[in-house]
Amino acid sequence: MADLPIVPERFKLVVRDERSRKQMSVVTAQLHRAEVTEVINACDAGREGELIFAYLYEKADRSCRCAGSGFRR
Repeated sequence: MADLPIVPERFKLVVRDERSRKQMSVVTAQLHRAEVTEVINACDAGREGELIFAYLYEKADRSCRCAGSGFRR
């Protein structure tokens, strides 16, 4: 009980269903196009919208297996 609450240092982001997986692959492909130089967060300005964008952006960044990957922040 002394160890509770147990909170991981980093939460694993998982795309759960096939429809979402397809959409995530489309978004990831668009973000990693060579001509893309900026990404503008146009999500809802509330906490949920900001969190959705942050999770999506992080997941897309981690899923790229190309050389020199990584988004500038």
